[in-house]
Amino acid sequence: MPLGYCELANQRLSVMEKRKIENIIKLKIN
Repeated sequence: MPLGYCELANQRLSVMEKRKIENIIKLKIN
C-alpha cells in the first residue's frame, strides 16, 4: 500500500472521529 493512501485513510478517520466528538458535545449541550 502506498504511503499516501495510508495518510488519506488516516485523515478520513480523524475527520469522522472529530464529527463524532462534535455530535457528542452538541448532545451534551442540548
